[in-house]
Amino acid sequence: MKPQTIDASSLPYKCGIIIPNYNCASFVLDAINSAVQQSYKNKRIIVIDDCSTDNSVALIENFIKDIKDVPIIFLKNEKNIGVSATRNLGILAAADCEMVAFLDADDYYHKEKITLSAAKMCEFPGVGIVYSDYHMYDESTGITKYEYKAPFSYKALLHYCLISTNSVFKREVFSKVGYFNENFKIGEDYLMYLKVATKYMIAHIPFPLFTYRTHGKNATLNITNEYWAENDKKIKQEFTNWLKRG
Repeated sequence: MKPQTIDASSLPYKCGIIIPNYNCASFVLDAINSAVQQSYKNKRIIVIDDCSTDNSVALIENFIKDIKDVPIIFLKNEKNIGVSATRNLGILAAADCEMVAFLDADDYYHKEKITLSAAKMCEFPGVGIVYSDYHMYDESTGITKYEYKAPFSYKALLHYCLISTNSVFKREVFSKVGYFNENFKIGEDYLMYLKVATKYMIAHIPFPLFTYRTHGKNATLNITNEYWAENDKKIKQEFTNWLKRG
């Protein structure tokens, strides 16, 4: 089933697309290009390199220098600060945007990703996050699989992270619940979803709106089950503490 066609010019929100990069020279240009090619016109792309040691910076600078029709901001961290802090810098750089979309440097968007997400937020003003199904592409085998995500349930979210990565946020949520917790190296997005869900609706689009690559170096694919379990406990404890703080 194809997504419905929407006139993106009629949607009021300006979107900041934030692409943190660390040593993703093999993939980051695909990510940037997918943001540039979005059907949604009212956008700004914010690429932030987190002190990469590969040739990412040179590739990005050469790629974006000839792009004139889409505003692109390229920021370079002076030292490696991690993905949470880098995303937070992107949120600050998108201060004049009503929406903030995140895109990992090794993934890429479907052309209608932002348009459909913005339409969902316009249809339901109480929505703070829009997430979707996605394709998972295995670089080693060339096989693509459809990854279905369940419709949102707060009860389910309290047990596991049912929201996909590369989601789209209403920017005001960060004023309500704060920025990404920089003490977490993984799972910081899950903690954010938990916080946002206490104050906003969360909407699901049952269509694959991005492709998630697996390539052997994914940060979350090389972590033991024991580490995941311990990290999950810490996230839920931090969420409980945040609720108590009010």
